[in-house]
Amino acid sequence: MLEILILISIILIGTSIGLFGSFMLWNGLAYTGDVLSHIAILSVALSALFGISPIIAIIFTGILMAWLLVTRDKSIGLDGFFNVITSVSMAYGLAIFYFLKIDYDTINITIFGDDHVTLSIKELWLCVIGGISFILYFRFRWKDLIKVSIDNDLSFVEEKINYKYLTAEFIVMLSIFIALISHISGMLFITSILVMSPITMRSWSKTPLQMVVGSSLLSIFIFSIVTLIEYFHHFNYGIVLVIVSSIILIISATLNHFLQNQYFK
Repeated sequence: MLEILILISIILIGTSIGLFGSFMLWNGLAYTGDVLSHIAILSVALSALFGISPIIAIIFTGILMAWLLVTRDKSIGLDGFFNVITSVSMAYGLAIFYFLKIDYDTINITIFGDDHVTLSIKELWLCVIGGISFILYFRFRWKDLIKVSIDNDLSFVEEKINYKYLTAEFIVMLSIFIALISHISGMLFITSILVMSPITMRSWSKTPLQMVVGSSLLSIFIFSIVTLIEYFHHFNYGIVLVIVSSIILIISATLNHFLQNQYFK
């Protein structure tokens, strides 16, 4: 039963990464994952301060960030907004950790992940339910997300799709996803895990669907490899995920460059 749940979780998480990561790249939101991961550090600190679940705290701060994004002054650029949110949330989070006198091991696990990831049956079921929910979300929002990825102004004129509100909705869903996988990878590596597979598949894909499917399959493959490594050798799961993903990305980029040079000779 446990092995089946782990396998299903890997498939659903990998598929979700392919979906989230692809849309983050298409809409120039790759930095969003980094911002949310820093906000998640503040969320974990607040959960320790008020005695609530870290998952609830991460989702709440994700909703707060989406609200701030929608209501921010138009004169404040997206990059400036994200930079301020990142710095402030990180500083307040670490200050609360210090105030509560939480040991550095706990802080390191929050930021970098645990060296030995152990998920309970309840946590695995949360990953399964969450993964299905994310896939259903993209299933029903696919057309709107594709349209704003192509041209958000045109999508508003023709379809009345509000790019700002759709982005806020996407950020809320992304924060829920980060809340579910933060225990596996640690906060610091979430952004790399989200975007490396889509970046790898971008040059090999001719259509958006090909990129999403390819990214999802690659993410499932990477998570499977890292889970096997973790089973036999207790390395830090998040670090190994980034290392394996980066090796595949380098090999892919090198091969693609070589094939293009051969083709255009």
